[in-house]
Amino acid sequence: MKRILEDFKKRGIRVVFYPLKTCSGALYLFRGKWTCFVNSSEPITRQRFTLAHELFHYDYHRRITNLFTDFGGNDFFEREANKGAAEYLMPAPLVVVTYESLQRSGFFSLEVMAAYFGVSKQAMSIRLEELGIRKEVNWEWNKKKKTSPIPLELLVL
Repeated sequence: MKRILEDFKKRGIRVVFYPLKTCSGALYLFRGKWTCFVNSSEPITRQRFTLAHELFHYDYHRRITNLFTDFGGNDFFEREANKGAAEYLMPAPLVVVTYESLQRSGFFSLEVMAAYFGVSKQAMSIRLEELGIRKEVNWEWNKKKKTSPIPLELLVL
């Protein structure tokens, strides 16, 4: 979480954690100052994804509009921000190396991968599928196959 908050600070964006009722996050420009609201009621993994999503909006879409809200929309900009957030939190080269390392050691599980990258199992599953690594993985996959999780600090890449 520290790295992403530092990236907001570098850009001069204020971040506010608040228990929002209707969305995961929002980014808006008011009186010349950008502010990002994050739903503090959601799990930390969701908060991190929301932050990365809103950061992508700022970097790539801020010249288009001055308000972004996450109501689960599926328009082009929301899909693009989701992909950008996934790349920010789960860079393709690191995902591939981590996956291969865990496969070789026999410790691969969706839960371990998600914990390593600090994302939800669902986000990890989608990323693995996007990268063509493991098509049969879905967020329920870990319930079907029991594996012994390896402590993350012992993960050698």
